[in-house]
Order: sequence, then C-alpha cells, then structure tokens
Amino acid sequence: MNRRVLLSSLGVCATASLAGCSSLLDDPTGGIDGGAPPAGTLQFINDGDRSYTIEVAVVDVGTDSTITSEEHVVTGEVPTRFPPEQRTLVVTKTIESDQRRAFPNTFTEPVTYVLECTLSDSVPWAEPESHLFNPAPANYDYGYIARARVSESNTLSLGSRSTDDLGPFEK
Repeated sequence: MNRRVLLSSLGVCATASLAGCSSLLDDPTGGIDGGAPPAGTLQFINDGDRSYTIEVAVVDVGTDSTITSEEHVVTGEVPTRFPPEQRTLVVTKTIESDQRRAFPNTFTEPVTYVLECTLSDSVPWAEPESHLFNPAPANYDYGYIARARVSESNTLSLGSRSTDDLGPFEK
C-alpha cells in the first residue's frame, strides 16, 4: 500500500469516527458512548410532530417529600453546603421533532427537588407537569435521571428513570 492511499484511508476513518461526536448530548440514553446516563441528568425527549420549547424549573427542595391529591410537597432543611443556584434552577431548550437531548450533572445534590415542566406559550392545551425527583436516594445502589417528554400525540409528561451510573453520587 502506498503512503497516499494509507493517509487517505486514515483521514476517511478519522472523519467518520468524529462525525458522531457532536451528537453525544443527543444520545437517547444520555450516556457517553450509548451507556447509561449518570444520575442527576436532565433528559428532554420530543417524539411529537413539531419542535417545542420545554422548560423544567426547580420550585422547591427538601429532604423529605409528600404527594397530596393537589400538589407535591417537600419538607426538611437541605444541608448548608447546598448550592443556592440549585434552588432556582431553570433549564429551557427548544427540542426539534424526534430529538433527544441529555444534560448530565444538572441536579448535583442528593435531595428531593420539586420540578415543574411546561411547554412553550404556543401550546395552550398543555398543562404544567409537576414531579418529585431525587437523583440519589440514600441506601439505593442506583440513581435517577429526570425526563421531560413530549409524546407522539404531543402531550407533555415529566418523570424519572433509574440508572446504574451513580455518576457524581458514587459512594
């Protein structure tokens, strides 16, 4: 094999290998190289037929939680080392149809967050969704990611999913 053919082949391979790098954050799992996303990740999924602006906001934090028929409530004082920006965290992103975006290390503390999720103002039928979320509950061998999803029928849901990757919460 001559030198030009070898260098040309290597260049094509390198370009093909790097082509997917920009989509790491758009990986459906949110993990690196298709692995499990780390605990504390926020994931946006749009299975709808158009783009949406999705907003997830922290509305309260605490150490204990209660769900009533009308609201999610947290009680208990968070540690003094708790970052103040985690109390007022808001993530707003426009997500195209059939796109998935993951934001690792969005939630950095092992406390219970009350999250509220809304869609852009152009969606008058969408009611805000509320969810209690703890990325790393005590005495668990796994953590959680928060997931905001627009379904094929263009309805909004907010929930969580377990992950084996404890990420920053590794014990």
